[in-house]
Amino acid sequence: MKFKVLFTILNIVLFSAFLVVFFLPVVVISREYFVEFWRGNWFLAVFFAGSIILVNTLFIRNWTVLTALEREDWPALAQHLEKQVLYRNKTGKRYVRLLFESLVLLGDFTALDKLATFLKSANRVRYRQTVRGFAGAAVLSGNFRRVRVFCTDTLNEGHLDAGTADWLSLYRGLARYLDPESAGAASDLAPLAREAPDPMVAALSAFLCSVILGKQDSPHCSVPREVLESSVQSARERLYASFTPVKWRTYLAEASKELEIVILGKLPGQASAWLFPEQGF
Repeated sequence: MKFKVLFTILNIVLFSAFLVVFFLPVVVISREYFVEFWRGNWFLAVFFAGSIILVNTLFIRNWTVLTALEREDWPALAQHLEKQVLYRNKTGKRYVRLLFESLVLLGDFTALDKLATFLKSANRVRYRQTVRGFAGAAVLSGNFRRVRVFCTDTLNEGHLDAGTADWLSLYRGLARYLDPESAGAASDLAPLAREAPDPMVAALSAFLCSVILGKQDSPHCSVPREVLESSVQSARERLYASFTPVKWRTYLAEASKELEIVILGKLPGQASAWLFPEQGF
């Protein structure tokens, strides 16, 4: 539904409800009771007036954002949000997330680096909440050396929750695997396959480890093959203990709503097909 239509409908509904409640004593009882009724129930008028003011304020304050979203005008949305975040220091979660997603959709990796640098100095909490997305966007950019450096530096800084740290290790391992000039991806991926509590991290890591095992003399096989094999087997056992093919399909569909998963392209589907080979993922 268009936001302008929704805005109009909400106002009509609120005003209509207010008028019905306001004049109901006159219609049902008498005009004399009307004044007496509103003396004792004045808070209803305040409630309706406050609701109307709140709805209109929210729409007006976010009109530019809503209009850009309605038109799918990502350049206009990104430009507006950059002003709000970078120059007016509005680093609320919603603003930052919308700006991040619009920049990813535009493929503006320079602006994403600028946003990451700004948040790192202006709002460390918001930076840590978004850092997984920054790493994923760096993978999408194809600058795999940048991914390795970014993930390593961020992991060394600490202050990350365990889930975010696992995702950064996965991105670093993936960057090593995808970079023809790099090696040693298994050093990141094997521990994740064995121990990562996040099902997607475990599945992706185990799948990549199995691919590495399938290549003779792979430069990414930086741990003994028997360790890599046991890591893959451990991931399978852990995932099979928690997921049937139907449950995994549901989980994958829900996880794929996140932009960080979309960034990975076909990889989650390939890992799913490897995990449940007869299910047609």
